[in-house]
Amino acid sequence: MRAVGASGSLSVADRIARLRAVIGAPATAPAVPRSPFAGLARTDRQGASAGARSATQPVTPSSASTMHREGASVTPAGHRPMTTVPPIDGPSLAERLARARAGRGAGHARDIDSLRRAIGGEPCGEHLLCVTTRHPLPLRHGSTVLSGDAATPAGLPIRLGETLVRPTGDLLLLDTETSGLAGGAGTFAFLLGLARVEGATLVVRQYLATRFAGEAAMLSHLRQAVAQAGCLVTFNGKSFDVPLLAGRYALRREAHPFGGLPHCDLLHAARRSLRTDWPDCRLRTAEERALGFSRVDDLPGAEVPAVWQQWLARGNADVLPKVLEHNRADLVSLLALVQVLGATEGRLPLFSGRAGPYPRESGKNALHEERQGVKRVLQDPREVEVLV
Repeated sequence: MRAVGASGSLSVADRIARLRAVIGAPATAPAVPRSPFAGLARTDRQGASAGARSATQPVTPSSASTMHREGASVTPAGHRPMTTVPPIDGPSLAERLARARAGRGAGHARDIDSLRRAIGGEPCGEHLLCVTTRHPLPLRHGSTVLSGDAATPAGLPIRLGETLVRPTGDLLLLDTETSGLAGGAGTFAFLLGLARVEGATLVVRQYLATRFAGEAAMLSHLRQAVAQAGCLVTFNGKSFDVPLLAGRYALRREAHPFGGLPHCDLLHAARRSLRTDWPDCRLRTAEERALGFSRVDDLPGAEVPAVWQQWLARGNADVLPKVLEHNRADLVSLLALVQVLGATEGRLPLFSGRAGPYPRESGKNALHEERQGVKRVLQDPREVEVLV
């Protein structure tokens, strides 16, 4: 037996050598290959782990780009070595985005110029055009003749049994065209139509927003117009137009200007005074049966939102002039209905069938009583003539 050293035990190296001799193993252990990840920093090890994971998975373009971003420098076994993608020469992403925005702005400016020529509008604020149309009085609208001037008193059927008398020049006729018919916070009034009698002329001003950013200037013009009005006149405005506009003011954290202003909604007066056997009480039905006015080549109101969306998406303004014509006809009809309804409020229904021709009738059903400041209103709608 081999003598034990002074320390009384064999060294570790001797023990390993004896064990290798017993089992027939070589005297020295084979060299262990150095790990390719040895000495790498934490971030490099993370990148290398991505390369190691991909050794059992096919390298796709997305995974290759991920490995390149994470800093993997070791090629997985069985795959071709990845090459570093050189930087792309040319403008940066920010420069390309800025160039695209500039090009889009130039295209929008060209669209605005063509729209201005098509509708005859003038800029009146940021992204807002104003189209002004003047109708000298007297004015025939269907079978109704509007005459008088701004000082002529007008009877306004506010509610059943209550008729408010105001000078015609104090009336503000309002109608909107919107991006949708459902209402709510997502509905945007892109066209605001306002009409007033100034002197002996009916002046219609239409504010068209060419972008959503035009709403601020539009609401500012509306506030100024309402401040100068003595009564607001709409058709179904109590349920749609006014709540919609008040909501748009609220979204901008502004108080709406309609508080305390008398509001004459002609829809309710039409239901009370005119409709007996009408199929419905829409404005178009009231025009045909009460005013004898039939629209020719008119754009249906249900198609108006699609026209606005086409303008926003493609700059297509071919049909927008028809939207303005539709809105102008609505405003003129409001003034005509004020005269007919104000003269007949509280009496028997004026019209029960389609407008004219009607045979003459006698008695109180044919001829209503005369009221001070208002001419007689006959049963035949072709002979309706009232003072504005």
